[in-house]
Amino acid sequence: ENKNFAVDMLDLCKTTKEAALFLSSAFRKEKFFNESHIEKMSYPRLEVAILTRNINFVAHDFCQQILRDELMQSDETGEILPWNSTNCFDKGVYILFSVFLLPIFIICKLLRDIGLCCRKIPDSPERDTENKGSEEVAQ
Repeated sequence: ENKNFAVDMLDLCKTTKEAALFLSSAFRKEKFFNESHIEKMSYPRLEVAILTRNINFVAHDFCQQILRDELMQSDETGEILPWNSTNCFDKGVYILFSVFLLPIFIICKLLRDIGLCCRKIPDSPERDTENKGSEEVAQ
């Protein structure tokens, strides 16, 4: 019943600004989240809907539009990220750099992991005698 009420409230919104105001209002957030998480939330009502598995609310057109706008906007500058408006040449250059740099990143990661594995220090004889002593005391 409450899930349908939240969806009905979104249906009554006329613009995405109204829907964003509704989503940003605090609703039972203390019940679901701790204080440090609450400070970071832009849309606590949406977070609660996700936790309560209110699929119709999260799938509502206004929620999807607001989420898309949030994902498309830069956190640093507040400008909309230009991928959709970027020309094909710039997109191609980006993809080529990504494809060529990916193997380099993978090799660096593998070398780092192999180096960390090889650097593990085996148990020293001193540790073995300490462990034997604590085992004898336990018996």
